Amino acid sequence: MEVTNQTGTLTTTSGTISATSANGIDITTAVLALTLTSVTTNGGNIGVGLSQCSGTFTANGGNIANQAIGGFVVFGGTVTVTYSGGFGNGVKIIEINNHDSNNITFQTGTINSNGNVIVQQCSGGIITFSNPTKTLSTGATTAVSLTNNTGATINFTGGGLAITTTTGTGFTATGGGTVTVQGTGNTISSTTGTALNMANTTIGTSGMTFQNISANGAANGIVLNTTGASGGLTVTGTGTAGSGGTVQNCTGNGVTLQNTSNTSLSWMNITGNDDNGIFGDELTGFSFNNCSVTNNADVGGGTEGGIRFNELYGTCTMSGTTVSGSFSDNVRYTPASGTLTSLNVSNCTFGPGPFPLSNGGNGFSFVSSGTAVANITMTGTTFTGNFASGFLTTVGGASLNASFSNCTFTSNNIGVDLGNGPTSDVNYSVTNCTFLNQASNAMNLVSDANSTTSAEYLATISNNTIGNGTADSGSMNSFGIAGDMRGDVQARISLTNNTIKNTDQEGIFVQSRLDNTGSGGTQTLSLTVRDNTVFTPDDNSAFPFGVLYGVRIESRNATELCLDISSNASASVGAAEHFRVRQRDTSVFRLERFSGIGTDDAAVAAFIAAQNDAGSTANATHVTTYTGVSDGFCPNP
Repeated sequence: MEVTNQTGTLTTTSGTISATSANGIDITTAVLALTLTSVTTNGGNIGVGLSQCSGTFTANGGNIANQAIGGFVVFGGTVTVTYSGGFGNGVKIIEINNHDSNNITFQTGTINSNGNVIVQQCSGGIITFSNPTKTLSTGATTAVSLTNNTGATINFTGGGLAITTTTGTGFTATGGGTVTVQGTGNTISSTTGTALNMANTTIGTSGMTFQNISANGAANGIVLNTTGASGGLTVTGTGTAGSGGTVQNCTGNGVTLQNTSNTSLSWMNITGNDDNGIFGDELTGFSFNNCSVTNNADVGGGTEGGIRFNELYGTCTMSGTTVSGSFSDNVRYTPASGTLTSLNVSNCTFGPGPFPLSNGGNGFSFVSSGTAVANITMTGTTFTGNFASGFLTTVGGASLNASFSNCTFTSNNIGVDLGNGPTSDVNYSVTNCTFLNQASNAMNLVSDANSTTSAEYLATISNNTIGNGTADSGSMNSFGIAGDMRGDVQARISLTNNTIKNTDQEGIFVQSRLDNTGSGGTQTLSLTVRDNTVFTPDDNSAFPFGVLYGVRIESRNATELCLDISSNASASVGAAEHFRVRQRDTSVFRLERFSGIGTDDAAVAAFIAAQNDAGSTANATHVTTYTGVSDGFCPNP
């Protein structure tokens, strides 16, 4: 059927179109009221062509295949289309171009084709692909191309979308419009073509759901850039490792998530990509579960990593995921603004680093600046074999709350390295964690030397186990818990019920020092040390000391330290006492419950010994004096 410039309405309520090696339907500029029983075409240039048409076109069955130009082509006009047939091979099986209003629906029939789907320059209406099977194997050609469809909505519903390409992009939607992919069993597999590319196009409220997405050797495997806040990408997998697809050997980022929301990736492998395994910026509501991110990045210095986030907002989760072998940090998060309401990390593993290990960085690093606010919770997570720290914070933003419970830190340089910035507020909690075989401090608590009195440092360290009775199993070269409060920070630290074994130096060493004379304020440290058990240090490094305390606490410079110490058991090396307190320079050293003479070192030492377990010994020295204060005077975190 070929019709051009029809006057009046072209009408039928039934009928069958069947064509071989010829066009099936080719209508230009007409008002339609066509209902056909079926349209079946094989060959020719056009299966069904509707150009500048209005009205309605319905075909209740049929199959369109092997056209040289296009299977079903709609150009311009406002015609409402319903086609309930299938599609076979062809160059472009479906092309919708410049359709500005009313709906187009493809349904019922099976799509199994080496041809592609194109929707472009449409400014209105809803275009729906609800065929139960939509199989596109297009080689070097983009399988689904949606371009510049501002005002239009394009839905792939009912599941069964299966895309396979070689060098061609699997699914691309750019330049506007709203797109969804719904249902189960949707897949994309490409080799050197990007599997999924979404840019400046809104993901609708029903989201884009795929069972798996894979790419091998592309520039990027998945790219989402400016996709709105209505819906997000979900990769489900089927509940087994790798069933969400593998993105590997990309020359750029494996996955790029920029200015997008509600992304959920499960059961995926992200491996061997030249840049970041996953890069996210302006990302809201990210969920990453049961995935493996291995051997990504080829540039050090924090530029690239296994997972690299800039701005991360809202409520985010990571669970059951391993990130390892990254050239730099395994995970690096560097926010400069906004609020991360929560990042809940459970049962993950960060590390080991690459081989040789000296190329690696941290297991998880948090490096903030500007006005960033973040809340991070780590539960049941392992940090292992990282060249630098298991978990590192460098907080230059507004604030960070970070908690660790039931986590394991093994064979890192430092287990947790918890810092702050000049004006930043931090609140750390480390509870019920195990630290084994760190090269340096198992826990490092440190404030910025330029911190001002507006910076608050809170830390609760309780019920942790450091070392296991084997030499070097706590800290090969340094301390178990090291606290170094510097600048004019306002700090409150609580160390309670920790068991510390096999450190090279003291099990607990805390000092206040290097007050920031330029800020016009005074550092204060309120320190609680209760119910800890510190075993004899190993003192077996290349340069052993021969004399080591178990617990050492010092105030220095013009800082103010307030100490509540009680019910600890400690052991020492050589002739050293179990406990050592030292007031230096012009610092103020307050002792809860002490009522003796502050310049009497023997009285102070006897007090410290008596506050702790029976048989404890102590050493005290001063420059000015110790100051006794009432029980409860030193505030807790």
